[in-house]
Amino acid sequence: MLITARGLFDGRTPQVLADPVVEVADGRIVGVRADGSRARGMDVLDLGDATLLPGLIDVHQHLAFDASSDPVARIQSDDDATLLLRMRLAARRALAAGITTIRDLGDRNYLSLTLRDWFRSGAEIGPRIIASGPPITVTGGHCWFLGGAADGVEFSSVPAISGRAVTRPVTRIRRRQASRSRARLRRPRPANRIRASG
Repeated sequence: MLITARGLFDGRTPQVLADPVVEVADGRIVGVRADGSRARGMDVLDLGDATLLPGLIDVHQHLAFDASSDPVARIQSDDDATLLLRMRLAARRALAAGITTIRDLGDRNYLSLTLRDWFRSGAEIGPRIIASGPPITVTGGHCWFLGGAADGVEFSSVPAISGRAVTRPVTRIRRRQASRSRARLRRPRPANRIRASG
């Protein structure tokens, strides 16, 4: 398939390439020509007076939040199925606006990873999602309500260095949260969000 338009901005130079021809095969761009030539026998999608550009990347997103006056209350009142549907809608809106990659930096119960896997499966077209899952924070800290609270610091000695004992903080997670927190840290995900300041 060939895509044509009035211009193309690739971000590598400040110039807009006039009358580009973009070749797409198997859902991927395989070539860009500036000469306006078209191969015979290929389908052509002419976008007219549009300017093409690469997909945008939103590097700090919370698909679980909405633009209401109290997004925290909304998240807390929604069950996981409702919240996942709202996150799906937010992701689809972002894609429609040209955002092809979203880095989601905090959700509840790994719903962003569930949504990521849904889009990856091909069941529906959506943006690529790089997700951290629930953020690790202190109780009452930044986004604690997403379920990633882990409290306390204890100190333990490490081997002496040059005759002096060195101490290092070791995060101690409350017993009632320990198994859930260990599972959270072991779960494969491309990003981890730790909110150390609370």
